[in-house]
Amino acid sequence: GLVWFARPPFGAGGGGGGCQASNNTETFSGAGGGAGATIIVWVDLSAASSYAITVGKGGKGGVGAVSGADGGATSFASLFSAPGGKGGVKSGVSNTAGGAGGTAATGDIRINGGTGSDGQTGSSLLTGNGGASYFGGGGRAGSQAGIAGAAPGSGGGGAYDLGFTGTAFTGGDGATGMAIVEEFA
Repeated sequence: GLVWFARPPFGAGGGGGGCQASNNTETFSGAGGGAGATIIVWVDLSAASSYAITVGKGGKGGVGAVSGADGGATSFASLFSAPGGKGGVKSGVSNTAGGAGGTAATGDIRINGGTGSDGQTGSSLLTGNGGASYFGGGGRAGSQAGIAGAAPGSGGGGAYDLGFTGTAFTGGDGATGMAIVEEFA
């Protein structure tokens, strides 16, 4: 008989943005990274005896006043892929935008990753928390270090420095993606 698989791949989360500021007109609060997408697929895999699975790595948090790195995609051979989330973005000297969640473009069930929160607009502090994945919330923004995403595929939190120390602080890393394979015969 035919063997069918239901497989939900989850892309990895983007890293949170870092910060480095000696006053409130510089980048004192990094943005949160976006979460990876989730897709669920039912597919007949009886055509081959094995398939390569690639699990996306979480994006690294930015060090200093820079953006976080994007999360990697989780893929099943060349059949389908769940994109990772984007890193928290430094869009200007005093503006940081949350990373976009991964967009699920294929699959029978498609769940986009949550967008990270903005960290700063002008001289206003926002909460640069990481985006939530299918499995849970992202890392929170943290004083002098963003918190890494804990749930699979979630985004890392941005770092903030309200003491304006001029020190380069690092955003939290995004969480690694995941692949689950279920066999139905």
